[in-house]
This record gives sequence, C-alpha cells and structure tokens, in this order.
Amino acid sequence: MTQKRKKSMADISAQHARLMAMTEIPERQTKINNIESCYRYAILDHFRAPFGFTDRMYYKPLTRRIYAGY
Repeated sequence: MTQKRKKSMADISAQHARLMAMTEIPERQTKINNIESCYRYAILDHFRAPFGFTDRMYYKPLTRRIYAGY
C-alpha cells in the first residue's frame, strides 16, 4: 500500500479553485467556501500565525490532523 502524499496549502487552494470552477450552484459554492475557510483557519490556528500565510507555511506539507482536525 502506498503512502498518501501530504497536502500543502497550495494543494488545498488548487482544489478549491477547481471545485469552484466546476459548479454554478450558489448553495454549493457557499458550502465549498465554508469548508475551505475552515481549513485555512485551522492551519492558521495550528501555526499561530497572526498575519496570515507565509511562503514557508504555504508549501509545508500538512497532515490530515492539522488541516482537518482529526
């Protein structure tokens, strides 16, 4: 069994952009934005970053425990 590659914030941003481009339903877009926002705030809280994402944080591999909270 191969090990899953850890996501970085760049991967999460790319996934968010791809999902937003695929849907035209406003309710689904709102749900996608809320999920992505939860991920961003969880990551910022984990790294205790007061001013947003840095370049180092953006490309650091993130474990599921960090960005999803489990």
